[in-house]
Amino acid sequence: MAVQAQHLLSHAFLPHHDVLGHPFRALEGAAVCGAGGVFLDELGIAGCAPAAGTGDAVFGGAARSELTCNGGGEYDDGLLPRKRARVAAGLVECGGQQGSLVLPLAAPPPQGQPFAGDARTRAVGCGAASTSGRAAASGVLSQLYHQGVEIDALVRLEVSDDKFEEEAARNGGIIKNGREILFQAFNWESNKQSWWSKLEDKVTDLAESGFTSAWLPPPTQSLSREGYLPQSLYCLDSCYGSLSELKSLLHKMHEHNLRAMADVVINHRIGTTQGSNGMYNRYDGIPISWDEHAVTSCSGGKGNKSTGDNFDGVPNIDHTQTFVRKDIIEWLIWLRRSVGFQDFRFDFAKGYAAKFVKEYIEESKPLFAVGEYWDSCEYSPPDYRLNYNQDNHRQRIINWIDSTGGLCAAFDFTTKGILQEAVKGELWRLRDPEGKPPGVMGWWPSRSVTFIENHDTGSTQGYAYILTHPGIPAVFYDHFYDQGSSLHDEIAKLMQIRKCQDIHSRSSVKILEAKSDLYSAIIDEKLCMKIGDGSWCPSEPEWRLAASGDRYAVWHK
Repeated sequence: MAVQAQHLLSHAFLPHHDVLGHPFRALEGAAVCGAGGVFLDELGIAGCAPAAGTGDAVFGGAARSELTCNGGGEYDDGLLPRKRARVAAGLVECGGQQGSLVLPLAAPPPQGQPFAGDARTRAVGCGAASTSGRAAASGVLSQLYHQGVEIDALVRLEVSDDKFEEEAARNGGIIKNGREILFQAFNWESNKQSWWSKLEDKVTDLAESGFTSAWLPPPTQSLSREGYLPQSLYCLDSCYGSLSELKSLLHKMHEHNLRAMADVVINHRIGTTQGSNGMYNRYDGIPISWDEHAVTSCSGGKGNKSTGDNFDGVPNIDHTQTFVRKDIIEWLIWLRRSVGFQDFRFDFAKGYAAKFVKEYIEESKPLFAVGEYWDSCEYSPPDYRLNYNQDNHRQRIINWIDSTGGLCAAFDFTTKGILQEAVKGELWRLRDPEGKPPGVMGWWPSRSVTFIENHDTGSTQGYAYILTHPGIPAVFYDHFYDQGSSLHDEIAKLMQIRKCQDIHSRSSVKILEAKSDLYSAIIDEKLCMKIGDGSWCPSEPEWRLAASGDRYAVWHK
């Protein structure tokens, strides 16, 4: 993924601070999309009347998803934690789009977080901002991972018949046939233009290139331009474009058999009116008009304690409430049946228990679902380099997938973090002590969504790795469209090879070499590849070169 925030898995994080203080005390008098202006079109899809009122914005700073940051500021070397620091960022409006929210001047903007300058600070932050050190849960499924067992059979009957796989998908399973290739169809700057219309022009190319699903940015009205501070969930006029533009995009995607993935942000929600404690944690005047009991007690509400990590500074949704889950399920079904989304990405999945993700998938039945279960990799003193063994890290992601009943895949942050360091001349990292791939890919490949660092200079090596290996690969918009036709064509060629050789999420891997300057492997006995500066090629005459580029080559029989 790709906007993939400046994914920071090769760096530890700063200890997170509530830099917002109590921002929602400053929202009094703000005009909210939907306050008397929500309407339904002829298809029952909500739109928003223009927000009224003017004023100076003092609250912005969209909470940036670990998979959706592509900032252009001073911290873009990848050391600034995204979802851990949220600062004022100017006027929160959508360039003339309906659904803007303008805030009155009430207080000076909060100060930004200090730069994480040294390795020790980053490592200390890693411990503060993650669950590192927590004992891995044990269970029937988890016990099998270390034995090399692909455990789909324990989640649902495992057969090779594609018709069964498709039926399983329709019944709420996440994998149609294990041959998905995802496309992250935006970056952190996409909200500054008519993005839905721009994407519509690229649908044909995306479909012809072989993508099966395009992950779109959050479509709902939001306090932040990027969409990650949602408010009126049924309002689909956003900074990415109008409702009609979104409908036109989805229609064209359906025509080209390119599935639309909705970015589902349900960990937190911005209120429209103040509750009893002065925080904006009531949702009066808009659809899904919850009161303070829908907000966790950990974030200023009257609900129950959170079942996951707290997202500081905003009202966190209490998923233990039956009425909350009922409303969320109805909204997800509406996104599927009325709007036209087919796949779901669950943002900030650490914020609420995985059992709720399981329930939402079972009830709304997306064809594919993936969760953003971000967790920092592990580092050791004195230099705080990335540890070779990241088994605890991937086990935590495995445990989360397990807790969804295996219905939801997860972004393979372990593979991403290791691969980011490996392409810098440490390719030995790509083989674990058991001779397997070192990420989630090595233990539960059919639930691993693999991706690479968005500004990684080794991107060609990274794509040569994830597009030839098991797991479900994802390609970042900027790599495919904004870094020249050469990279676009190289990625498309690798995708074509993957498809022609029928490499899929459960394909087998035989690692042949893994040393500083060379990694090579055979996948399904159909495809052979190498990355790195080291010289290598298969010795058997039946192997034919299929693609090559900067420090990579791929062969097939």
